[in-house]
Amino acid sequence: MSSPQKVIVVGAGPVGSLAALYAAQRGHQVEVYDLRADLRDPTTTPLNFTKSINLALAERGMNALRQVKPGLLEEILEATVPLKGRMIHGRGPRGELYEHSQDYDAHGRTNYAIDRAGLNKQILNILEGMPNVRLLFNHKLTGADFRSHKAWFEVQGTGQSTGRAREVEVDFDFMIGADGAHSAVRYHLMKYVRMNYRQDYIDTLWCEFHLKPREGATKDDPASKFRISPNHLHIWPGKDFMFIAIPSDDGSFTCTLFMPSAEFATLEANPAGVPSFFDRHFPGVTEIIPPNELIKSFNTNPHLPLISIKCEPYHYSSSVVIVGDAAHAMVPFYGQGMNAGFEDVRILFSILDKHSLKESNAPDDSSEADKAVFAADQRALALAEYTAQRVPDAHAINELALQNYVEMRSSVLSPTYKLRKYLEEMLSVHLPQLGWQTKYARVSFGNERYSEVVRKSDEQGRILVGGFIGAVGVPVVAGAAYILAKHRRADLPTVAATLKHPSYPDATWALEPTRSGRIPVAEGRGGPFNLAWEVHGEGPIKVILIMGLAAFKTAWQRQTLYFGHERAGDYSVLLIDNRGMGDSDVPLMRYSTSDMARDALEVVRHVGFLDSPGRRLHVVGMSLGGMIAQELALLAPDRLSSLSLCCTAAAVENTGTFAEHMANRASLLIPKGLERSVRDAAHQLFSRDWLRRADEARVPAEGTPRVAPPPSGAGWPYGAFETNYQRFVAQEMHKRLDARRFTTRGFLLQLIAAGWHRKTPAQLAAMADAVGRERILVMHGTEDGMISVPHGRKLIQYIAPGTSYILEGVGHAPVVERCEWFNECLRERFEAGEKLDGRL
Repeated sequence: MSSPQKVIVVGAGPVGSLAALYAAQRGHQVEVYDLRADLRDPTTTPLNFTKSINLALAERGMNALRQVKPGLLEEILEATVPLKGRMIHGRGPRGELYEHSQDYDAHGRTNYAIDRAGLNKQILNILEGMPNVRLLFNHKLTGADFRSHKAWFEVQGTGQSTGRAREVEVDFDFMIGADGAHSAVRYHLMKYVRMNYRQDYIDTLWCEFHLKPREGATKDDPASKFRISPNHLHIWPGKDFMFIAIPSDDGSFTCTLFMPSAEFATLEANPAGVPSFFDRHFPGVTEIIPPNELIKSFNTNPHLPLISIKCEPYHYSSSVVIVGDAAHAMVPFYGQGMNAGFEDVRILFSILDKHSLKESNAPDDSSEADKAVFAADQRALALAEYTAQRVPDAHAINELALQNYVEMRSSVLSPTYKLRKYLEEMLSVHLPQLGWQTKYARVSFGNERYSEVVRKSDEQGRILVGGFIGAVGVPVVAGAAYILAKHRRADLPTVAATLKHPSYPDATWALEPTRSGRIPVAEGRGGPFNLAWEVHGEGPIKVILIMGLAAFKTAWQRQTLYFGHERAGDYSVLLIDNRGMGDSDVPLMRYSTSDMARDALEVVRHVGFLDSPGRRLHVVGMSLGGMIAQELALLAPDRLSSLSLCCTAAAVENTGTFAEHMANRASLLIPKGLERSVRDAAHQLFSRDWLRRADEARVPAEGTPRVAPPPSGAGWPYGAFETNYQRFVAQEMHKRLDARRFTTRGFLLQLIAAGWHRKTPAQLAAMADAVGRERILVMHGTEDGMISVPHGRKLIQYIAPGTSYILEGVGHAPVVERCEWFNECLRERFEAGEKLDGRL
């Protein structure tokens, strides 16, 4: 469209007006037609006989305004009210009213409430002042021939003498249909293309109400004119219905009741019952909107349906395209109707501009007729590209809008919804490099394609719901409400008491490694970055211990003492801090358990454990470490002498009851006090009976090789605690209070890796074949509150290991809870592997 064309726009609403402005800015002759009277006249009756739901201006709409005319967006924003989030209203269990704010965005970005008529007026005024634009109101499209590029309009208000309005014929090069959900352009377009068309009415009607500004407001305090917070979309959720309020610049709120048609019918039969209905379902509304005004609005304003329209294609040849509600009318629950329409216009003209560059390269000696044909051909290609790109995105936002109705009316109260929102926002704040955002933030504060938003959000949801079930490994902030209620005991020692305990400094044992260091790993895999390692012992049997989520090397201290110090002549025990924890670096990138296994393999080679040929390595993995061990076995199956998988999974799934599942998800990672967080973690990791028993730890004995005296300075022996629970608390606090070595970013990155872990039965069977089933051990506790025992049973089924244990009454950490048995079990596995390899 490089040479001037005659462009007609049908529909003078916000989307049509913007399309006209885009075309006019490119030098085309533009005519705008609308069947209504001048929309800037306040007496003009809207098509649905009401003001319509207030609009929310979001980034997509702002981006379209930003690109069409310098300064236009800033002018429009002057008459808007920033919306930073939702304000959820309700009544507490004791009858008290509450307001709970839910910010839209963790980074402070906002949407803007805007008056439709005011926005429309600003754009129409600009158009009226342009010499290449004509505005023609009271013109109803009655016919169109898209092959000959002709259209016919009836001029409303004429023909009183004949009884038929005067009809005018209009020639055009290009028509843009922006005439709303009941589009006449779309109707005529259907005669020229095989249009797939779907129109759905949802079983919800809406009715508009009005909240007046506060009287007596002062100019010194502009916010004083608002009766409720001006910077929120206010929601009174009612499960099957809801009431919302959106601010206007004059201090009023446009309020809307959304409700199934049967409920409307009940109130229509008895309008006097409207106030009591509001008191019952929308507490507090009758205190800000008088009951008589609620009844009047309910009786006076129409009860209108909500429509969702999908169709394709959006164009015919080079002559016509539909945009906005004409192409994809949607329910208003994502606040994206106008924004999607504005984005239609921006994308349409960006594609037209791209193809117009080819048009401008036509030979200079071409005739005007040839140039016109070439321009039409290029426009046809552009419109086909527009349809191909925009249809999946429009369908995606239509579906999102329908889904958001459920979210707004009920999910905003759901602990699961709050959990996911909190977790995604935490990832967005702490790990912006990963690109994690809530679905709402992607839709409202970005410009990526709607279909991409859905794809990325679904992928994030898979990780959050699948990977975070149980918070694999030693947790930082985890626990379940139902377990807490079941197991909480007032007589358990507090964190504060534990920190003051004389044995607290001795909770982490001073086990001196034979050698240690940090080596760069992951060259060419996002690195290099440094991984910390230690080797304890100098024996010929080579063991690597891989711990789980958010754990340091010291989590293995009972096994390190047993194999690497008390039997140092027989064993060499390799400990690593997985990337993101302890003395290892925290790479700010998304990674997988396979990446972590490659890290471990690099360290194994570095320390010389694989210098000799054959099966030399004994691999032990716990929880997330067990997932890494699976990957390591797939990478180097012929180098493993034995493989022990403890309390881990092929993929973390929901295996409990629905109630348990929801309780676990809601409790997981929701911010809580330190005391509760540590206690929840203990109850997820260990059985109740074990926690309450007297401290069972077998501490290092004086004279044990390479064990330093107790850090407390009290001399030998190492101090004891009153209970196993208190020892766990002490060890957990040693980690949590080490801000340098334990970070939220490191934790979240490891958590994401756990969420990505997926091994199919076929993959695990192939691994078992390559390693040798007689070399493999799988064990799981029946009281595991982190990765439930069905995961262990599945792993045993998939792998068919030579040795397997389902440990009755044991939790997630048999390495601690059944320490002596566990150590002996490992020793037997190591020796069995050595015998198979002919070294014993």
